[in-house]
Amino acid sequence: MKKWRKKMEIFKKNNDMKIIEKDVGFLQDLFGSLKDMIAYEDHCFDSFASDGNEQDLKDLDWMRRMRTFHLDLVSKEIKGHGWCKVKHLCRIGKGLQEESARFLSIGNLEKAKECAVHYKEVYLKFVETLGYKQGEINMETKA
Repeated sequence: MKKWRKKMEIFKKNNDMKIIEKDVGFLQDLFGSLKDMIAYEDHCFDSFASDGNEQDLKDLDWMRRMRTFHLDLVSKEIKGHGWCKVKHLCRIGKGLQEESARFLSIGNLEKAKECAVHYKEVYLKFVETLGYKQGEINMETKA
């Protein structure tokens, strides 16, 4: 078994996906980090398209390499299109988070709640794609 896979077994054993006792959840944190890395990539690309500043492309490449490293920590050995699916699930999650915030900004709590329900579904699909089952993780935070 590969080193990283052995480390991931820690999370399966304790059912909370924690590295340390006060950890809210490694996969939740990773999902959040990957979402933001992908969003940063989007901003770099949009900025370059808008003003042609080549530094934006350099920043895009830098963030893409960083995101790839962190994504590989948990998904490198996923078969088929799984790695790419994980990446897209993170992007979808970020989009739902932003959409929910926009609905809240106009006072539409019901639509924001619907986005949150969809967000949870996307997160659970992210976890499932990584090889975990819903019953293997604790979805309640301890923060």
